[in-house]
Amino acid sequence: MPDQQSAVLPTVEETTDGPFVAPVPFPARTVRAAGIVLALVAVLTVCELVAFGTNYLLHDRFYVTTGNAQVDGDQIEINAPSSGTLADSNLDQGSAFRRGEILGRVAAVGGGPQASRVIKAPDDGAIGLEAVHEGSYVRAGQTLAIAYNPSLIYITARVPESDIQHVRIGDPAEVRLDAFPDEVITGSVEQLQPSAAGNFQIYPSTDIDPTNIQKIDQYVAVRIRPYAENDARLRPGLNATVSIRVVP
Repeated sequence: MPDQQSAVLPTVEETTDGPFVAPVPFPARTVRAAGIVLALVAVLTVCELVAFGTNYLLHDRFYVTTGNAQVDGDQIEINAPSSGTLADSNLDQGSAFRRGEILGRVAAVGGGPQASRVIKAPDDGAIGLEAVHEGSYVRAGQTLAIAYNPSLIYITARVPESDIQHVRIGDPAEVRLDAFPDEVITGSVEQLQPSAAGNFQIYPSTDIDPTNIQKIDQYVAVRIRPYAENDARLRPGLNATVSIRVVP
């Protein structure tokens, strides 16, 4: 006895154009499975739309977010007071110092007794880059090291010109470093650059010509001051993502 659930064999009929093969009907189980799949796809699509709308209402509507940001700080240059040989250097990378502290000396080169000049720290800070090693010959004014003050580190966020109207000094901000993506550093807007970043280029691009209909987007630098000073995670140069809370 044939299986009642098997597919129905096609019937062949002779026509003027040749044999006609009747279509094979799909089993009911296949039709039901296809319907379930289509229903699941529709439900997932609706969920994605709802999630997008919720994210806009709860986040994007109240935040200005940019991934064009990095940890920054005012550089402290330590320069040679005179020409000569660098001696008794305390300019090791990472070493901290206080304002007025003696960081080494420059011994004059020549015959007979030569006076040496001391190198004093211009401000509090920590060495970020040692440019010259002890025993090297240096010239007057040459940069010996570059330092940063750990308590004055900030984040520079470049906000698109279309969003800068929503940013105000004092607005709270959240910072996520690429090096620590699961941790949030809080702070507030301290300063807005009074001009777009492209305005400070020595040779401006032709794309910023106002008569050019294909102008490129401009960005305004926004300084974010973190609430926690001396945060070891804030190392100048690290990339970051900044979300600035829009305060009505």
